[in-house]
Amino acid sequence: MRVLLVQPPFTIFVGEARFVHPPLGLAYLAAVLRRHHDVQILDALIEGHEQEELSAQREQLTYGLSEAQIAQRLRMLRPQVIGVSCPFSSQSANAARVCRIAKGIDPRVITVMGGAHPSAAPEKVLSDSNVDFVVLGEAEDAFPSLLASLERGQDVKPLPGIAFNEGGVMRINPRAPLISNLDLIPIPDWSGFPLADYFRVNMPHTGPVKRKRFLPLITSRGCPFTCSFCSIHTVWGRQYRLRSVGNVLAEMDMLVEKYGIREILFEDDNLTLNKTHATAVFRGMIDRRYDLTWSTPNGLMVETLDERLLALMKEAGCHRITLAIESGDEEILRGPMRKPLHLRRVRPVLKWAKRLGLRVVGLFVVGMPQETRAQTEETFRLAAELDLDYRVFSFATPLPGTELMQYCLERGLWSENMNYSFLRPVRPSVPTIEMSRMELLESLRRWQSAIDLKHLARHPLRAGARFAQRVLRIGA
Repeated sequence: MRVLLVQPPFTIFVGEARFVHPPLGLAYLAAVLRRHHDVQILDALIEGHEQEELSAQREQLTYGLSEAQIAQRLRMLRPQVIGVSCPFSSQSANAARVCRIAKGIDPRVITVMGGAHPSAAPEKVLSDSNVDFVVLGEAEDAFPSLLASLERGQDVKPLPGIAFNEGGVMRINPRAPLISNLDLIPIPDWSGFPLADYFRVNMPHTGPVKRKRFLPLITSRGCPFTCSFCSIHTVWGRQYRLRSVGNVLAEMDMLVEKYGIREILFEDDNLTLNKTHATAVFRGMIDRRYDLTWSTPNGLMVETLDERLLALMKEAGCHRITLAIESGDEEILRGPMRKPLHLRRVRPVLKWAKRLGLRVVGLFVVGMPQETRAQTEETFRLAAELDLDYRVFSFATPLPGTELMQYCLERGLWSENMNYSFLRPVRPSVPTIEMSRMELLESLRRWQSAIDLKHLARHPLRAGARFAQRVLRIGA
């Protein structure tokens, strides 16, 4: 079958930093589907990243290919099946828009949506008649099985891992078993993706990378923890699974030799959870003398890091790590957030990393509904005190499939009929017990200004470069 995999345009708030990230999930699917199908790629985000359209309220903008441009490409490619990536709830309207355009051109085209949002909210997604199927969770088994049944004219009702409408009745099938042996999944296939454009634009979700020839990579799937605000389990589950060290290094061999990659973005949710495995991967990178630089965009679990492991990471080419600190209040961490972290571990890890010359990013989440004003301030205060190179503040966002969403629904803080496009962590979605959404936003702005001034005094050259980078990214 002729299958088109699509990364849709992206919507952000005006003034928010843009990013254009190579879609690793689609590269995995491309590798699997090309065994039996003709697969093409349409990354509407990178192809139209310089184009933007303001919302009617002038509060948000969407960048990427226009509807007319997407329609033109679909007429040219004539796919029988369109697989649309939807990893974020805030982008569900853009994913649905691609399906609507496709059905308008050819009502016979089969539209399939996958990712964290459709996996968590299949009923919501399938309420749009332009979406034929949803793939639930991991797609590398479920999507090929669906295509095989469609191609042969077989009944799709028994297939695990899919959801669809049948005669006006919505069917949400049980999920397919998690893929226990990750080595059975082919290495991501980046052929057909506009790699030269990703390199040239250099706007991954981490911000500009050190070396422009970069791509993402994961060594594991799944997270055994139950952080109340995290939705990644809706795709990968809670069973922590590792690729073999040899399989990971084989992918790096391919990235270096075939694509000339010079920088890796480890996108694992728990890269160092298994220290033995992580150590073997890093030693393999050193032994192969790749001369790769790399970073960890997703937050590392502070409790897994020690001075020896950090030194090994540095030797293997690491130049920047991200620490998932989240809150400055122990009660919030272990209560509403359900975060397995003791704050006493943060400062030693930060000291070791800085001594090794690593740049350190700190991730913080404020605005849990149960949070007091004092607890919010405690997080800002900790962020200001720590000698971090970068601080990323997010507001607690009730994403579908999370414990936080359930809490907000039960208390009337969020309605399932509300606009998902506003579920962006850069703006508060819900109030706390003591602060309105506007008060939360103003508090962040006030502390951000104070932190920037303090950082400028500590590191004037670095702070100036960061400010220039921020101005360039938001187009100010």
